[in-house]
Amino acid sequence: MVTRTKKIFVGGLSAPTTLEDVKSYFEQFGPIEDAMLMFDKQTNRHRGFGFVTFQSEDVVDKVCEIHFHEINNKMVECKKAQPKEVMLPANLAKTRAAGRSAYDNIMWGLGTLPEGFPAAAYAAYAAGRGYSGYPSFGLPYPTASVMGVVPENRVLIGDYMA
Repeated sequence: MVTRTKKIFVGGLSAPTTLEDVKSYFEQFGPIEDAMLMFDKQTNRHRGFGFVTFQSEDVVDKVCEIHFHEINNKMVECKKAQPKEVMLPANLAKTRAAGRSAYDNIMWGLGTLPEGFPAAAYAAYAAGRGYSGYPSFGLPYPTASVMGVVPENRVLIGDYMA
């Protein structure tokens, strides 16, 4: 968790709120270096959150003493911004670099897929059975008949593992 930063996260912004509204509100706390709203590329509307970077870390501490601020008659949440790496689970960030997909990392982490079961085999298994990007949507997890093994902490019930 980051304790000293110049950047805050601002969440819960209303649709009509503009970047100028955000800047003008936060300028009362101290000088702003940068501000941005995160936009949806397809709709070209902001996604209801953004970031404000101040010139001083002390200003961030002052802003974050008040967790909720009112901008355009809407309460918005303000927190110290965290780097992307901090927001990911630790083991997910490590194994991503090793070449597994985020989905595989989550499934292995939850114990759903046994260690050593290749992601490519699962992708091949799920390929003709729906959208393989989301195999949990109506698709069973690989069974012992597909994998050829039953992990020691699983029980085989028909074609499915429990």
